[in-house]
Amino acid sequence: MIEKYAFYLIFVASGFYMTQVAISPIYLFFMVGISLLYTYKCFTNKLSSDYISLYCVILAAYTLMMQLMLTKHYNYILVEILSLMSYPIIYTLALKIDKKYIYKTSIHMLLLNLVLVTADAVYRFINSKVSSEVMANLERHDSVFYIFKLNSMMFHDSNGVGNLLVPLYFFTLYLESKFDENLFVIKLLLFVLCISTFSRAAILAIVVFQVLYSLKKKMRKLKTLILLLIPIIAGIAGILSLKFYDFYQNDLSFQSKLEIIFDTIEVVNKSSFLENTIGIGLENSPNVIGRSAHNILVTYLLETGLVGLFLLINLWVIIYFKSKGKLFYIMFAYLLCGMSFAGIAKTFLYAIFAVVNALESKRVEN
Repeated sequence: MIEKYAFYLIFVASGFYMTQVAISPIYLFFMVGISLLYTYKCFTNKLSSDYISLYCVILAAYTLMMQLMLTKHYNYILVEILSLMSYPIIYTLALKIDKKYIYKTSIHMLLLNLVLVTADAVYRFINSKVSSEVMANLERHDSVFYIFKLNSMMFHDSNGVGNLLVPLYFFTLYLESKFDENLFVIKLLLFVLCISTFSRAAILAIVVFQVLYSLKKKMRKLKTLILLLIPIIAGIAGILSLKFYDFYQNDLSFQSKLEIIFDTIEVVNKSSFLENTIGIGLENSPNVIGRSAHNILVTYLLETGLVGLFLLINLWVIIYFKSKGKLFYIMFAYLLCGMSFAGIAKTFLYAIFAVVNALESKRVEN
C-alpha cells in the first residue's frame, strides 16, 4: 500500500505549482512521496526500474553539477532536477501498481488540475489591471488581451498554464483509448480552459493534433508521414513568417519570437566554444538576449549548451520509442507549443511520460 500512496501523492500533485505562496505545494507533496518511497524500499527492497530511469538520474546529476557552476538561480535548478527525476520515480512506482489504480489516480490528477487551472483563470481575470502606460502600449498594438495573460497564480503567466494543459489534454485522449472510457467532458473543459489562457501556441497545438488524432483511422501510417513532414512544414512556416513579417509587425508576441531567434544566432556566433558547449546557465538568457528565451530549443541551447540540448533530445527520443509511439500526440503537441514558450517546470510532462510507458510495459499488473 505504501507504494500506492507515494505514487498517488507525486503523480496527482505533479502540476501543483503556486507562485503566489512561499513554497509551492508540489515540493511538499514530492517530499512526502519520496519519504514513502524510501520507506517502501527499506522494508521490501522490491523496486526495479529501467535504462531510461538510469539515464534520467545521470542527466539530473550532470545538470546539478554544471548548473551550480553556471547560475545563481537555484530555484530553477531545483525545478529542472525535479522534472528529470519525476520520470524514474513515477515509472518505478507504477510498475508495482495495477492498471486500475493507475487509471483512477490519473483521473484524480486531471480533476485536480481542472480545479487549479479554473482558479488560476478566475484569479487572472480578476487581477487584470495594468498601468495606463502599459494599457496604452497594448492598445496601440491591438493586444489588450494580454492583460488577461498576466498575474497567473500557478506560473509566471498564462503561457505556463497553456504548457500544462496541452499534455493533459492528450493524456486524456490516451486514457480514453487505453481504457475504452468516455472522457469527453474532461477534454472539453481542458480545451475551454486553454482558450482562457489566450496562449495561441497552446490552442493551436491542441487544435492541430486533435485533428490529426481524429484522422488517424483514415490515414495509414499517419505518424510516420507527419514525422517526415514536420521539417518541411516548419521550413515553409519559417519562410512564410519572414515573407509576411510586415503583416505581423504589429503583433508584440510574434515580434518577440522572431527577435529571440535572431538574437540567439548573434549570441551563438559571438560566444566562446565553452559557452556554446555547456551553456550560460539556467535563466541567464536575459543577460545575453535581453529577455527569457521562451522557445524550448533556444532555451536549452543557450542555457545548457549543445551538450545539454543533445542529452535532452536523446532522452526524449528514447522515451518516445519506449512508448511504442503512444506518446506521439502528447510529446509533439507539447513541442509545437514549446516553440513559442516552454518553462523549466516540466514535472507534469515527465510524470505523464512515465505513466504512459509504465502502462505500455508488460511488467504492470492488470
